Amino acid sequence: MVGIVKTIKDKLNQISVKNFIFSCLFLIILLFILVYPAAKKMSLLGQQIRELKNSALAQEKNESEIQDTADEYKKYEPKLNLLNEAIISRNRELEFITLLEEKAILRDLEQKININEVQAIEGTGYSKIPLIVSLTGKFNDELDYLQDLEKISFYINIKKITLSTSAENSATTTNMVLLADTFWR
Repeated sequence: MVGIVKTIKDKLNQISVKNFIFSCLFLIILLFILVYPAAKKMSLLGQQIRELKNSALAQEKNESEIQDTADEYKKYEPKLNLLNEAIISRNRELEFITLLEEKAILRDLEQKININEVQAIEGTGYSKIPLIVSLTGKFNDELDYLQDLEKISFYINIKKITLSTSAENSATTTNMVLLADTFWR
């Protein structure tokens, strides 16, 4: 009887070892069939999430740059209107010349204005008109005239100033010649 119990125990141990090995093999196969595909899908999903995140960050950066540009435009927009107002409309030539004459009379200066040919600025719809303004009078009055030019609403780009003096009847007068460009619409 003791031999039978021992044989049964040995058989049970053999069956248990076989069951254990079979169970381990079953679990490994089950893990391979179920877990590996799920892990692979999770890896692909993680990669897609990283790509979407990078795409969203790039889009956010572009939106931020667009917003910065829009903010800069809004910052300078009021100044653009001033520039547009400073560029003289074609039908305001007489107003411009009269304004220069008024400034010269105000400062007690003798003034001569020579307007050169209109030069079109390609692709802009604007034109440049060079002019030469010759002034004769007291130096301080001519400086005041220049300050008056800075304050007028028209855009005048003074390129060159030439000064000379002459003595007439013991009074020194200054001759100032301005080479300038004006811009017209």
